[in-house]
Formats: sequence, C-alpha cells, structure tokens
Amino acid sequence: MVVREDRNTDDSKQGLRRVLKHTHKEEEEIKLYYAYLPEQLGSSEIEATLKDIITELSATGVKDLGKVMKVAMSKMAGKAQGKVEAYFPAVHHPLVHAPKMGVA
Repeated sequence: MVVREDRNTDDSKQGLRRVLKHTHKEEEEIKLYYAYLPEQLGSSEIEATLKDIITELSATGVKDLGKVMKVAMSKMAGKAQGKVEAYFPAVHHPLVHAPKMGVA
C-alpha cells in the first residue's frame, strides 16, 4: 500500500510539472501577443475622449447616444476592449443623466 501511494505521489508530481510547464509556455505566448496589441486606454483617457465626442457632436440627450457611441467605438477601436459603455456614468453629462420617461 505504501509503494502504491508513493507511485501516485510521483505521478501527481509529474502531472503538476507538465501543467506548470504548459502554463509557463502559455504565459510567454500571451506576453508575445500583447506586444503586438495596441496599448489600452486608461479610465481617465476614455472619459476625456467621451467628453470630447459629446462636445464635438453637440449631443444633448439620450437620443444622441447612438451617434456618440458610433464615433467613440471608431476612435477607441482596439484600445478600450468594449469598456466604453461602462464609462458613460462617469462623464457627468445631460446625455448620460437624462431623466427616464414613463418610469415611476
């Protein structure tokens, strides 16, 4: 029984070594991919860009949200990874904080 446990322990150690080696290889590949990706924008840069777009388009309400998003997505393509929508509440603009109609 003791011999069997040692064999299982050795198998587990070998399996763990294989997994760690494989994981290290994947981490190196990920680093290589990130070297070719555009640098991601920070939250302050995303907010500033959104404010500039809202001002540039003279957006005044929720009806203009589609126009703003179209320009925002083209300007920040690949640099914000779909985070743009999350920053609208931080922009403090009537476009974002317009009252909802028909909601009690």
